[in-house]
Amino acid sequence: MVDFENKNIFWHTSAHVLAYAVKNLFPDVKFGIGPAIENGFYYDFDNIQIQESDIERIEKEAKRIIKMKLIPEKYVISRESALNMFSGQPFKNELIKDLNGEISYYKIGDFCDLCRGPHLENISEIKSIKILSIAGAYWKGNSNNKMMTRIYAVSFPEENMMKDYLDFLEEAKKRDHRLIGKQLDLFSFHPEAPGAVFWHENGWILRNEIINKWRKFHYENDYKEINTPILLDSELWKTSGHWDLYRENMYITSVENKEFAVKPMNCPGSILYYKEKARSYRDFPLKFAELGLVHRFELSGTLHGLMRVRQFTQDDAHIFIKEEMLLSEIKKIIIMSVDLLKQFGFKDFIFTVSVRNEEKKEKYLGSEEIWSKATSTLEKALGELSYDYRVSPGDAKFYGPSVDIIIKDNLGREWQCSTLQLDFNLPERFSLEYTDSDGTKKVPIMLHRTLLGSLERFIGIFIENCNGVFPFDLSPVQVVILPISEKQKDFSEKINSILRNKNIRSEISKSEETFSKRLRNTIIRKIPYIVIIGDKEVAENKISVRKYGENESKSYETEDFIKIIL
Repeated sequence: MVDFENKNIFWHTSAHVLAYAVKNLFPDVKFGIGPAIENGFYYDFDNIQIQESDIERIEKEAKRIIKMKLIPEKYVISRESALNMFSGQPFKNELIKDLNGEISYYKIGDFCDLCRGPHLENISEIKSIKILSIAGAYWKGNSNNKMMTRIYAVSFPEENMMKDYLDFLEEAKKRDHRLIGKQLDLFSFHPEAPGAVFWHENGWILRNEIINKWRKFHYENDYKEINTPILLDSELWKTSGHWDLYRENMYITSVENKEFAVKPMNCPGSILYYKEKARSYRDFPLKFAELGLVHRFELSGTLHGLMRVRQFTQDDAHIFIKEEMLLSEIKKIIIMSVDLLKQFGFKDFIFTVSVRNEEKKEKYLGSEEIWSKATSTLEKALGELSYDYRVSPGDAKFYGPSVDIIIKDNLGREWQCSTLQLDFNLPERFSLEYTDSDGTKKVPIMLHRTLLGSLERFIGIFIENCNGVFPFDLSPVQVVILPISEKQKDFSEKINSILRNKNIRSEISKSEETFSKRLRNTIIRKIPYIVIIGDKEVAENKISVRKYGENESKSYETEDFIKIIL
């Protein structure tokens, strides 16, 4: 969304300036980390109490420092010297002890911070800086660690860029899916079930209409829909590798002295289904789709409406193939992902190949050879489809690399929805096999794939992208009939019956409020069509229709109106 040259370097330097300003105002502060993030940067602090009233003071001090036109200077030092230098900073000391290789710090004025860099040549390049919010955050994201004070901020090399960004934030605030969800009566959240959605009638209709599109699309692409249990024996998760490599994100329970886990992913269930009977090369590609309910532990502070939840439905699929099919099936899935996302109005796509973190290979399953082969195959598929892509180190799942498809919404924000993961490992670990054309037993290759990703999260993205103005076929309520008075009640019910018999989701506004207020409330609900019925309409046996976003009404025969909207 925000893009300018060297923005990460720019924002990381700005984080140092922010920390410098905080230290000047709060000398006893303890420092955490201050990285650049997607849209700006943050810095974590301890031993400090910051109020909203302090924001202006910190910004003012940061701007004063910037005017000093200081040059960031890098120094390389020994581990012992670093520990002595930051002896009064426990979090920095912890980081130093974990560092391998060169240890360096940057000095800006009389402020020093542990850092690898790089930084701007001069902090005067920062023309505008603004604190956006203050929040609490656990050190290293671990709830067992200390809660720190996190300051989020943003900066730009030009003043007008800050104005544009603040305008964007204002528009994004208006489109917040939580606000629209309440306005359109779609869903709610309650403390009795943190991170789980309570779907209201309208939201459930929207969700099911999206699922209907999904089902039709999968049927057309020859997928078989299955459903697998939520609670599965811990031995299954030990075999899959989740128990060792993903357990911190799982909910564990005990039944009759046996450990079970609430599934965080659907793949082991699909594997058990695969093993139900003997498989042949003639069965391939074998494509199992599943709208699987999964649960993942998320810290309470990270929960965010539909975008970050603990319970969600994953629009999963697992495809089992032989090696000769690999490249063609990968390309088909990528094309399928793009085609479905286009059906929901998304047009701009970014492709990434997520690979493992080469410095932490122990966190991944499989050999060097397998990872190299899987990664090069994904890259070749994108190349043959003429899609440019970027490589994202460290973002691969523990069982294999992936192609991730990022969509851009109407505000230019990027969201990752679709993912295709190439897995040589789990079929081996679960001893899967099929009979090949020569009669020998071989191990299939497994593709994990989502198109929309988390259904809840996708709906949140979709709501914000269209600002709650849904396409007619997805609108929970498609037509509201507004009689001007009680005198038109019978005619309104007749029209409503005709529409509903055509499977149009219509309703009559029966509130005791004035017509003008009922009209205004209906417009707020962003209903695609409002049918207004007065004495004239009853006399002429017609309806007056106003389309959302338009001020004028048009007169129709009921059957003609139905032809237009269907």
